[in-house]
Amino acid sequence: MFTRVRIHHFIAVAGLVVTALAAALLFYPGFGAAPPPETIGGDMVFSGPQLAQGDFSGTGVADIPEAGQALTISPEVTQGEYVSSEAEADHSFNALGLHWLADTPEGAGVSAEVRFSQDGEEWSGWQQVSLLAEEGPDHIGETASAGETIGELLYADEARYFQYRFDLTANDKGEAPVIHRVTASYIDAKGYHESPLSVDGAVRRLSAWVSPPEASAAPNIISRAQWGANEAYMRWTPQYVAPKKIIIHHTVTSNSDPDPAATVRSIYYYHAVSLGWGDIGYNYLVDRQGRIYEGRYGGNGVVGGHALEWNYGSVGISVLGDYSSSDITHEIYSSLLSLMVYKSNQNRIDPTGSDAMLGTNKANYLGHRDVGSTACPGAYLYQYLPRLRTDAKVQYSAIPVIGAIRAKWDALGGAPGAAVNAEYAVPGGMAQDFTFGRLIWDSARGKTSWVYGGILKKYDALGREGGFLGLPASDEYSVGSGRANDFIGGKIYWSAATNAHVVYGAILSRFLAGGGVAAYGFPTDDEAGVTGFSGARQGNFQKARIYWDSTSGARTVFGAILTEYLRIGGPAGIGLPKGDEGDIAGVAGGRQSEFASGAILWSPSTGARAVYGAIYAKYKQWNGPAGYCGMPAGGEYAGSSGRGQDFQKCVLTYHESYGAFVTYGSIMLKYKELGGPKGSLGPAIADEADAAGVPGARESRFKSGRIYWSASTGARGVYGAILKTYIDVGASDSLGIPVADEAAVAGVSGGRESQFQRGRIYYSPATGAHEVYGGILGKYLQHGGPSSAIGMPTSGEKDAPGVAGARQSDFERGRVYWSAATGTNIVYGAILSKYNEVGACQSSLGIPVSDEYAYAGGRRSDFQGGYIQWSPGTGAVVHTYGGGGATVTSDAGFGVFDSSGNMLTSVAAGQTVSVSYSGGTYTVRAPGFSHNTSSYIRMGGPGIMQVTSYHDIPSWNTSLDDNRFRGTIEVRYSSVSNKVWVINELPIEYYLRGIAESSSGSPAEFLKTMTVAARGYALYHVNNGGKNYGNGKEVFHLKNSRNGNGDDQVYKGYGLEARFSDLTAAVNATAGQVVTYGGAPVMTSYFSNTDGRTRSAQEAWGVTYWPWLQSVPDPDCNGMSLNGHGVGLSGHGAYKRAERGNSYVQILTYYYTNTAVQGADTAKNIRVAICSL
Repeated sequence: MFTRVRIHHFIAVAGLVVTALAAALLFYPGFGAAPPPETIGGDMVFSGPQLAQGDFSGTGVADIPEAGQALTISPEVTQGEYVSSEAEADHSFNALGLHWLADTPEGAGVSAEVRFSQDGEEWSGWQQVSLLAEEGPDHIGETASAGETIGELLYADEARYFQYRFDLTANDKGEAPVIHRVTASYIDAKGYHESPLSVDGAVRRLSAWVSPPEASAAPNIISRAQWGANEAYMRWTPQYVAPKKIIIHHTVTSNSDPDPAATVRSIYYYHAVSLGWGDIGYNYLVDRQGRIYEGRYGGNGVVGGHALEWNYGSVGISVLGDYSSSDITHEIYSSLLSLMVYKSNQNRIDPTGSDAMLGTNKANYLGHRDVGSTACPGAYLYQYLPRLRTDAKVQYSAIPVIGAIRAKWDALGGAPGAAVNAEYAVPGGMAQDFTFGRLIWDSARGKTSWVYGGILKKYDALGREGGFLGLPASDEYSVGSGRANDFIGGKIYWSAATNAHVVYGAILSRFLAGGGVAAYGFPTDDEAGVTGFSGARQGNFQKARIYWDSTSGARTVFGAILTEYLRIGGPAGIGLPKGDEGDIAGVAGGRQSEFASGAILWSPSTGARAVYGAIYAKYKQWNGPAGYCGMPAGGEYAGSSGRGQDFQKCVLTYHESYGAFVTYGSIMLKYKELGGPKGSLGPAIADEADAAGVPGARESRFKSGRIYWSASTGARGVYGAILKTYIDVGASDSLGIPVADEAAVAGVSGGRESQFQRGRIYYSPATGAHEVYGGILGKYLQHGGPSSAIGMPTSGEKDAPGVAGARQSDFERGRVYWSAATGTNIVYGAILSKYNEVGACQSSLGIPVSDEYAYAGGRRSDFQGGYIQWSPGTGAVVHTYGGGGATVTSDAGFGVFDSSGNMLTSVAAGQTVSVSYSGGTYTVRAPGFSHNTSSYIRMGGPGIMQVTSYHDIPSWNTSLDDNRFRGTIEVRYSSVSNKVWVINELPIEYYLRGIAESSSGSPAEFLKTMTVAARGYALYHVNNGGKNYGNGKEVFHLKNSRNGNGDDQVYKGYGLEARFSDLTAAVNATAGQVVTYGGAPVMTSYFSNTDGRTRSAQEAWGVTYWPWLQSVPDPDCNGMSLNGHGVGLSGHGAYKRAERGNSYVQILTYYYTNTAVQGADTAKNIRVAICSL
């Protein structure tokens, strides 16, 4: 049993609140996309009591005089092993260094191994601990690791547990090593801990990130900030000595390191914190990919801690990896050479020299083994030292460099390399050439600048110091992914992708004002003239072009807009830019550039699109991208006639004969569906406008068609022969707008049809295009339309000659007639031939009152003045009779009865019975039946009856015809009025479902109010034997107040019931309820609205026997004019009270004074006069 010892190492950190600092931490310049993780670590210290918890084999913990308990070999043996207890760190780690304080007699030995685990269950193999031999700062005796044996770092994959073991060996004298203290330093440099960066380290790092590097040919060195050095851990005050030697090391770490930056952070933490050295020991480190890492803080000449006694005056470079048994990479060699040349020229270290140091004349390039008892840097790395000396010598400068040029060369650390000639005079100063470029001194400004590489080559090609650029005004410096040099007369930019090019004058000013390389990229060629534009200039860049002329100055075109500009021909296409690219108001992220004869607009969703010429002028007239059209969605293109261009919300077309017009919204979508500008409709010839005669509808006209739209119909096209007929009959003013697209007519060769709100137009090559609408269309479709027996229309609808108000349409094999009195009926075949033979509707037959139907083994059609009957034996025979009458049918079979209830005949569903009256005789005709009688006629059955000779068609929907009724239909002469009446008899409760005194969607309490009032009015007159119309009681109770028939109750019958479920619900909810006065049902009159008060019955009618009909205030009607008699219930007032939440009982008892709402016997029939003949 043992206890795990845990020592936790905490780093105090503070939250970063400075905005600029937080922003800087969002990137990791030059070495990855994000800042490196913070490195933390801890130490576990094992001394006597903790060591005693391990496992011993030939070892033990003994009391050592004046030293306490320590680990050593058992007295009876010369060799032993010790295995520690398993230890858990307080956080996961990727590296661990073992160092211990021991007395080790000469000849005795201690070796150590460590193993790791993530969970304390599964363990790695044991790893040998290599020793840091003769490494460390010269002040190591003053550090926390003074006197310790220090192991190299070992690396693990997110370990949490570790265990170590020692092998102890005594010397020949039996003297054994004694270990007093063991320290395990565990380090997390990979961010397992999620610890924030310290303020101190972040501030130092920010400073390094935002300071631009000086011009230099130094190798690309990853700074401490970039690899993640927390400067809070640095406790070493830099010391400086001019370097004379460069000493090479290796780190004895993995040669397949997946995260070398984490390894560098681990080494830094181990040296600086765990061992107490205050900073990393090496001046530089190089990984296997050739990346160079800045090591010790302080820059050139800072004293390192990498080789005891040789630290002062040397540069320590350590290569990550173990090269005792494997070779280095090509990248390692290249970076080592580059770095060593750089440090040699910077510090005048002759690569092949042997300068005196510490009383010796060792080579200036050394391996660690040359100055210490160690195999470092491994045989495979050490073997390259001679070659490094030779290769570096080639780049080392030996020609004298003097004066201001020497001062500059020194300031650059010798980066220009060796001088290749002596200093010489140039216009305005002096110059000297080097291996890496030229140093040029400007005598007037007293400044020396460095020019080299591709930029120097371009500079020389442009005339060098005597050219228009003049002398340099800066060193070459980094810009973006390339380089640049400033000159008195301009700039030269270079990148690997573009080579070197010059930018100057107004184009340079615009380039810099617009953001330079960061915004536009590098120039891709030198400034040049613009073809076709005298005096104009252009500069081409990777992401932009800058154009200049004397009118607009210098203007920039870049990005996607530039790509589109060049695609359409650049300046030759739409001229030079008139301004710089700018935002588009109201378009998120939108950008635009205007040119001499057009514009190019861009957004993330549309890309860059050019608009120009007449289409551009129209686009601007419609407020451009902020208007109906939005952004252009494509380029201009040729249409079937003229030009077209698509926009987000419109299509713009142009034709030289018509001009440019806009098509947008749903009409645009239909236009595109029909082929758009490239389709058969061609270009628009007018902007979208209101469609005549259809409120809310819109139309667009095209060269060869039209498109209409409304909210209810959507967008529909009309074109070709159908369009011509549509226009001839008045277009939308007549037929309304189309409700469906033009379609083929099944079974008709070449047949086409278009459906409109109030009709259809049919076309075929044989018949032409003709309209069919209204009742005639309904009948035509009922019989099968073009596929029926009568075929396609051969004429439009026209007046039926000789019959006032009647209309007819001709078809290939038939004719359809309509009148308000007869409805719509078809005549065709042999009957039509006979009908035409006798003069058709101009004959005594008049127009048909029925469709053709089967009769007595043949066929029959009924007309106003008779009928035509056909049989195989007789052919078509005309029969005429006089007098007008009513025609009745039903959706179910029904009977025909006399006034005594005797059935005269029965007919099937859909068959028609006609009843006429003349001189006291009723004439009844039905299929196969004819009868004269002095008795009035009643018709009824289980279905819904229809009076086809009567029509109640509302103007707001001509497809409706309220001529269907429940109950019985009676045709009866009245001597009171001297008229023949069509009467509907049915139960009161069913009657109420067909009363149209309110509208669907009204408040439920209002519907109940009107229903109870209507019930009371009807019941009153039923109970009193009918209303007195002045000449006595009629043969009915009330008149239907439709078509001038009367002013009782508006009764529309079953059609209203079928489409007004709200009313049926109100009737059912109040079944049998009426207004009572003194317990008796009363007459409940009502009307539209008052002028602020109702009238009493006495005031309006001069009667005093209806005391419940008193005048009451009606404030909801204040300001209105009286509409109606004013007695009883105000419709408008009742509606408003229902809206405010009053119940129907409250409303009724308010308007009818001193009343109640109670049940009554309403199981009675009411007789309603539908119309007179």
